[in-house]
Amino acid sequence: MKRTPVPLIILLIILHWCNYTLAQPAAKPVFKSSSNPSLCNGSDGLFSFSGLQPNTTYQVTYNDDLVPTGPVAITSTASGELTITGLDAGIYENFSFDLNGSISTVLTGQRLSNPITKPKFSSYPSFCAGSTPPPLPLIDDNGMSGTWNVPTVNNQTSGTYTFTPDPSTCGIPFKLTTVVIPNVVATFSFGTSLTICRSGTAPALPGTSTNGITGIWTPATIDTTQSGKYDFTPTSPGCVVGTTLNVIVNPNIVPDFPFGTGTTICAGAPVVTLPVKSSNNITGTWSPATVSNTTSGIYTFTPSAGQCATTTTYTVTVNPNSTPTFNAVAPICAGTTLLPLPTTSNESITGTWSPALNNNATTTYTFTPTAGQCATTTTLTITVGAKVTPTFPAVAPICAGTTLLPLPTTSNESITGTWSPALNNNATTTYTFTPTAGQCATTTTLTITVGAKVTPTFAAVAPICAGTTLLPLPTTSNESITGTWSPALNNNATTTYTFTPTAGQCANTTTLMITVNPNVTPTFTPVSPICSGATLAALPTTSNNSITGTWSPALNNTATTTYTFTPSAGQCATTTTMTITVNPNITPTFAAVAPICSGATLAALPTTSDNGITGTWAPALDNTTTTTYTFTPDAGQCATTATLTITVNQKIKPAFPAVASICTGAALQALPLSSTNTIPVTGTWSPALNNTVTTTYTFTPDAGQCATTSTLTIQVNPMAAFMNIIRDTTVYDGALVAAYKFSVNDPAGGIKWNNSNPSIGLAASGTGAIPSFRATNMADSALNAIITTVPFTNGCAGATQSFKIKVLPLSKEVFVPNVFSPDGDGRNDQLFIYGNYIASVEMQIFNQWGQHLTTLGSTNQGWDGKYKGNAQPVGVYLYVLRAVLKDGRNVRMKGSITLIR
Repeated sequence: MKRTPVPLIILLIILHWCNYTLAQPAAKPVFKSSSNPSLCNGSDGLFSFSGLQPNTTYQVTYNDDLVPTGPVAITSTASGELTITGLDAGIYENFSFDLNGSISTVLTGQRLSNPITKPKFSSYPSFCAGSTPPPLPLIDDNGMSGTWNVPTVNNQTSGTYTFTPDPSTCGIPFKLTTVVIPNVVATFSFGTSLTICRSGTAPALPGTSTNGITGIWTPATIDTTQSGKYDFTPTSPGCVVGTTLNVIVNPNIVPDFPFGTGTTICAGAPVVTLPVKSSNNITGTWSPATVSNTTSGIYTFTPSAGQCATTTTYTVTVNPNSTPTFNAVAPICAGTTLLPLPTTSNESITGTWSPALNNNATTTYTFTPTAGQCATTTTLTITVGAKVTPTFPAVAPICAGTTLLPLPTTSNESITGTWSPALNNNATTTYTFTPTAGQCATTTTLTITVGAKVTPTFAAVAPICAGTTLLPLPTTSNESITGTWSPALNNNATTTYTFTPTAGQCANTTTLMITVNPNVTPTFTPVSPICSGATLAALPTTSNNSITGTWSPALNNTATTTYTFTPSAGQCATTTTMTITVNPNITPTFAAVAPICSGATLAALPTTSDNGITGTWAPALDNTTTTTYTFTPDAGQCATTATLTITVNQKIKPAFPAVASICTGAALQALPLSSTNTIPVTGTWSPALNNTVTTTYTFTPDAGQCATTSTLTIQVNPMAAFMNIIRDTTVYDGALVAAYKFSVNDPAGGIKWNNSNPSIGLAASGTGAIPSFRATNMADSALNAIITTVPFTNGCAGATQSFKIKVLPLSKEVFVPNVFSPDGDGRNDQLFIYGNYIASVEMQIFNQWGQHLTTLGSTNQGWDGKYKGNAQPVGVYLYVLRAVLKDGRNVRMKGSITLIR
């Protein structure tokens, strides 16, 4: 058959269409919808995607609960939609569509959920605390089975109990609240315990409590003679309970004291202090409160209220004291023998005497009665007369041969006696006086001096110059004769003096002559006046009239002085004087020069002083440092040098405390107008304070102060600010969250951040970048954390930014597919256990005859449908599963698996 050529235009259209088709870009899949399994633990869920090449087969892979699945070949529809079917409950993500090596990925995570059934239970009745509560039902009103977190209801407090449906039911937990009505305990004014004294007062037991509960008591009344227990049984309806009253009956105690119940004492003897607490710890008071040691009495102790004790008494008998008497002892003379004193009184009271007997001095002796006798001490005085030594008036000495009067026979103390030997007026004699017998007196003596007459002699007195001081003549001679001289001494003329002995001395008169020579006055040439400090020649030591001698005081060239010339000894010459006039040097005076600042101009100093002294100054003027200048008077003037100090103050640099740096815009305190120097400098600052930029301020001292300008810099730090934007993030449990770095507008700045919920796996706070972390959420609902960040530089914090990290939980379910097809087609060829939080698992698989085929021990281990290498027939198989989840929960599951090929 002959082919008809294709028209050129049609060929061009076909080529253009083919090129257009070949040039089409690979379609981008978009998630469209999903459908959950219709049955609990079913596998009829699906995902639909659009935006694919029409009628095209893709190799599809995805993560099923983090488990990579596929590739599975699926063909899109004519509208470019593709549906993944046969899916059970779980989280699916990272869908990848491979078309001839061109891969498109949809990363979004999607969840398929089992249908949720909520358990239903009838209301649970309230009950009284302590009663038996109704049991918790293990099947709800609709037949759903499950377990309770606590198998038995607490019968003491209200609570909430959680019913967890069996996994095969796909039910959600249900919380049941029980109400436990607290019991009202009967209360009474006397409480639950009562302590009374034996036979004391006890309250009546009322039939109605203070909180309105009626009932009866057993026993009905309180026995005050013995301890016991009394039970109150309520008769009122409702949640009420009785009470028990424990009554303790204490015996009455008799207080006892260490001093017993009575005593007998002598008047004035020590007595006990009555204590306020007995030896057996009973407190109370005494009446009377104090024991008398002069009057007998009975003292009653009354216990304080609230103690089970009786009164007691203490009897004190006070016997009067007797005073012992003794016969008096006659006085004796010192040294006379004394008989021992009697040790028993006239009243038959025995005792002892003290001190020991003394026959040399009058003594008072004390008699102390022997213990056990009611008697006082007494005294007895024995007078001992001391021996008197007779005294007599002295007899004046006499000269030999003078008449002596008879000596007295009675002394000054009226003691009589006799003298021996007989009187003698020619020689000195000692006479003895013997007292007449019967007088307490001793012998004594008296000496009468008899002297011979003597002529007094004296040392000669050398001649003197007229006017020379004469020493008084001695009034006692070389022979110890005393007396007086006449006439009075005369140092101007030669005189003879007579010595007359004092009366009563055996002596004669005598004479003594003193020669007096006339005096000469020395003469000298006068000395001319000088200026103070000028040289003075030594004064001559021989007068113009040849008298030698010495001058005093020493020469003084600084003050007018009168000098005295004293002739040398041995010359009858008088002293003379000479005055040397010394004119004082005048101290030049000048007006003070006011202090200047260093470098200021100094006027020349005056060459004539204020008091008319001329002269010159040294050193040269210096206006840079404080200097003392010396003024030297011109020659020929009686004047001294003078000094003048000109103070040159150095310029002070004002000092101020540093001002701490601030953040931009922070308040600045006014700068001080007075410096911190020892002498403060006042002044002003410029420019005006600026809290937005670092500024150096200049301090200018006020006029009249020796001070320089000073500066002070205040650092103003900029506020930090973020340069990038933070966005909220949502991830699933277990996802790795990438690190997030921030940048601020200052290279030296930093970042501080706080995490409101560290349970998501991120630390509570930190600095710098937020580190990468593994998100965690073991709960049943989403966890939210607010991350607050603040930039800072040099301590200045900027505006904060916050963002949210949401961590979604993964399914807590353990899932076993109910069908698989080990036919080698790469799809569902093995049966696996699925679960996000399985810590350990064991699943036993049996055939329908109960034969054990295999055991799966992890989620990574699958069953390929074989037993001992042989493929098992299509049919239904049974499994028993036990698993422990990461949160500690135990899971028990039973079910069936359908094997198809």
